[in-house]
Amino acid sequence: MFSLILLSLSLYASSAFATVFITSPTATLTLTGGQQTTVSWQDNGASPNLAQFSDAKVSIFTGNARLQTLLQEITSSVNVATTSSIQFTPDPSIGPNGNE
Repeated sequence: MFSLILLSLSLYASSAFATVFITSPTATLTLTGGQQTTVSWQDNGASPNLAQFSDAKVSIFTGNARLQTLLQEITSSVNVATTSSIQFTPDPSIGPNGNE
């Protein structure tokens, strides 16, 4: 359940979905509940850039493009222009370990 796609680590702003390119975790990494991991990102060169994007909320969701269910909030606010990664511990109660 902890895949980048299903997990849908959502970096978003109130005005628009941004162009934050997540560099870690990748689909080949298995996340384990209760063990610390790092989420890293970079600007993908499209507009809005990270400086324009500014603050983001980072959470773990499950679902598809139309319907997402919040599983865990990682941080309610991080400035993606000045911070390029955060560490967090996946809650083991939100689902099994995995990379799907």
